[in-house]
Amino acid sequence: MSAGRIIALVGRRDEPTDGVADYCDWLGGSLAGYGYQLETVRVNWLELGWRAALVELKEKARHWRGCWVLLQYTTLAWSRRGFPWRTPEVLSAVRESGVHCGVVFHDFGPFIAKGMVGTARKICHLRVLERLYDQADRAIFTVPIQKVSWLSAINDKAFHIPVGANCPEPALKPSTHSFDTMTVAVYCVTTDYRLAQEVSDISCAVKRARSVAKSVRLVVLGRGSREVD
Repeated sequence: MSAGRIIALVGRRDEPTDGVADYCDWLGGSLAGYGYQLETVRVNWLELGWRAALVELKEKARHWRGCWVLLQYTTLAWSRRGFPWRTPEVLSAVRESGVHCGVVFHDFGPFIAKGMVGTARKICHLRVLERLYDQADRAIFTVPIQKVSWLSAINDKAFHIPVGANCPEPALKPSTHSFDTMTVAVYCVTTDYRLAQEVSDISCAVKRARSVAKSVRLVVLGRGSREVD
């Protein structure tokens, strides 16, 4: 078995676009240049049900001994309605096969909403986040560690790797691109009640950019890109 093999575990696919799947594709392409093979494996809990999906995962994990397995965590990838209680069972299932477990926290905090359901979700999310962190050999956050409020002061297995790591590396040759046009890129827009506020913030940022650039182009990628259009 290749020492450079890495398994990325993903949950249900996000529609119409899946930023996490794109992240894994880009990351796999970049890691290949360093001798690593990143293989994306989907845990089909939505299609098969949790029991059957975990049995299927354990069978696959028998061939991963010694590999790193990185669970890609977003709340809705592992839950129908935002209560991802069973996500820690995924790490428990693969750990039995002698793998090294890591978690990439694309969602690093609870969803905030009012009412009893919102409070219940927040409690659920915090418990799941804490359990996943305890189970993991390494925890990777896409934001600076100091922004993760639920982490304890002792967080020596927590690392910050920005989402920008999935972007292509810059060309070595000097670029002939003209910078008369400034590009403002937005990755992932929230599609719930916060959409209007985020669109307003994006509009404000673009107006500020136009005050110092001849021309501005806005590019929206990932979740929410169609809604923003």
